[in-house]
Amino acid sequence: MAILHHYSSFSFLSQRIKIHPASIFAYSTQMMMNSSSSRSVSSSTVHQVPGLESHEMDSIADKTFERYAPKNVKRNGKGISIVWYRNDLRVLDNEALFKAWVSSEAILPVYCIDPRLFQTTHFFGFPKTGALRAQFIIECLADLKKNLRNKGLDLLIQHGKPEDILPSLAKAIGAHTVESLPLK
Repeated sequence: MAILHHYSSFSFLSQRIKIHPASIFAYSTQMMMNSSSSRSVSSSTVHQVPGLESHEMDSIADKTFERYAPKNVKRNGKGISIVWYRNDLRVLDNEALFKAWVSSEAILPVYCIDPRLFQTTHFFGFPKTGALRAQFIIECLADLKKNLRNKGLDLLIQHGKPEDILPSLAKAIGAHTVESLPLK
């Protein structure tokens, strides 16, 4: 279990927060897949643009996607490709997603919640990921899941080391490639 420290000039923010990586995974899964609630995930995690309704925001996103999606490119691949999302959680202008779309007939988008990100640094014991960053990641994953669903894809979120998860997942589903954007 990682102990995350957050010190601030505001007394209500100066606290120790205990976060276990599995609890973040459980929280994000519960938050994104809660079927008992009638509210949509996007309404609880995505902030609305003032003056725009949610359907207007979705319409703008769809028009933007159509503008940047090439019209003359045909799908010519067979099999399944895995798109591994790491830091760049875009659907628009995502080279890895485009390569997977062109080279296969089915795409499985995957995000791995790496437990090493919630540990402390080796020498000084500083947290690698704080509570606010963890909340930001959860909200970004909810938005990514919504955007992918609008395109007919479903984001698979796994907890564990990517070097363990991705090969076993590729073998289990018979994927021929794993696409990802390079880290910058």
